[in-house]
Amino acid sequence: MFFVAEKSVTGNANTHLNQRTHQNEQFGMMMRVQNILFKIKTMEEKKFEIGIYLIGSLRNQEVPKLARRLREVLEVEVFDDWFSPGPNADDFWRDYEHVRGSSYKQALRSFAATHVYEFDKYHIDRLPIVVMVMPAGKSGHLELGYKLGKGDLGYIFFDEEPERWDVMYQFATDLFFNEKELVAELKKAIADLKTKHPNWVTADRKPERKEKPTEIAKRLLEAEKK
Repeated sequence: MFFVAEKSVTGNANTHLNQRTHQNEQFGMMMRVQNILFKIKTMEEKKFEIGIYLIGSLRNQEVPKLARRLREVLEVEVFDDWFSPGPNADDFWRDYEHVRGSSYKQALRSFAATHVYEFDKYHIDRLPIVVMVMPAGKSGHLELGYKLGKGDLGYIFFDEEPERWDVMYQFATDLFFNEKELVAELKKAIADLKTKHPNWVTADRKPERKEKPTEIAKRLLEAEKK
C-alpha cells in the first residue's frame, strides 16, 4: 500500500514537472515571438538617416561653401552647423576658462565644453559618412579616426597636395584632390546606402537665398563699414 502511494506521488510530481516544463517552453516561445515582433516594429519605425558630416577647421572659410555645393548636387543633408561659432571660438573659450582659473583638464569637463563635444559627437554618430576638409587640425583628425574606427565611411578632401606627406592617411576610405571626383564617389556611396537601407531619410535643407555666398559676404562687409 505504501509502495502504491509513493508511486502515485512520484507520478503526480513527474506530471506536474512535465506541465511546468511545457509551460516554460510555451512562455519562452511566446517571448521570442514578442521580441521578433518588437524588432520588426522597431526596424519599421526607425529610419536610417543618410547624410554627410563635414569635418574641418573653424578657420577654413571654404567649409560652408563646399557644404552648400554638396547639398545642391547630392540632395542629402550635409552637416556643417558646428562652423557657426566663428574662427575664434576655441580661443575665446580658452581665455574665458583662464579668467575662471581653470586648467585645461578642468575646462574640458565644464558644461560648455561638454555640450559642444556632445553636440558634435551626436551628429558624427548620426550620419554614416564624414568628409574631412583639409587643412584640418587635431580635432578633425580625431573625429575622422573615431568614425573610421566605427566602420563607417571617412574621406579626406585636400585643397592641394600637402608639402609634408603622411602614409597614415591610408586609414581613410579614400583621398581626393578634385571636387568632381569627390562628388562622384559620394554619389556612389549614397546610392549604395540607399539600396542597403530602403527605409532611409535625409534632412535635405536646400538653400532658399538667391544670393551667391560671395555676394552675401560682400554685403556683410559693406554693412560692417557703415
